[in-house]
Amino acid sequence: MIEHYFKNDECGNRTSDLFNQWYADRHVSGKIIRELVVKFGETGFVENKKRRTENPVFNAPVKITVSLKVAMDTTVSIRQLAVTTGVNSTNLQRVLKKHKSYMYKIQLLQELNKDDIARRLQFYKIIIERTINNAKFSFNVCFSD
Repeated sequence: MIEHYFKNDECGNRTSDLFNQWYADRHVSGKIIRELVVKFGETGFVENKKRRTENPVFNAPVKITVSLKVAMDTTVSIRQLAVTTGVNSTNLQRVLKKHKSYMYKIQLLQELNKDDIARRLQFYKIIIERTINNAKFSFNVCFSD
C-alpha cells in the first residue's frame, strides 16, 4: 500500500481507490492511507506502537515494603496498607496477587471436643436419611451445633 502511494504521486485518495477496487470487501479511505504513510515514515512500520506492559508502581522497594508489611500483619486491610505505604489500593491488590500474598483474618470459633466425631457422624446420617426421603431437602439450609 505504501509503495502504491508513492507510485500515485503521493495521493492518498488515488491509492485508496485502487485498494478498494482490488479488495471490494475492505473499504479504506484516503485519510487512513495518509496516516499509515506518516506512521511508516516515523517508525518504519505500519503496526501500532506496542503499549508498555510494566506498571511503574511495581518497583523493587514497593514490592519489598508491601511484602514485609503483609508478612508482619496478615490481618491488616488493603485500605490501611494503602494509607501506610502510600500506594494506590488497586496497585496494592496487583502486587499482592502477583506475589500470591493474601490477607487473612483468623477466626477462632470453637475447640473440637472428643465427642465431636460422634455428633458429626450422627448429623451426617440424619442428612442422608432426610435426603433419601425428600429429594428437595438439600435445598433447605441445615444448621448443626
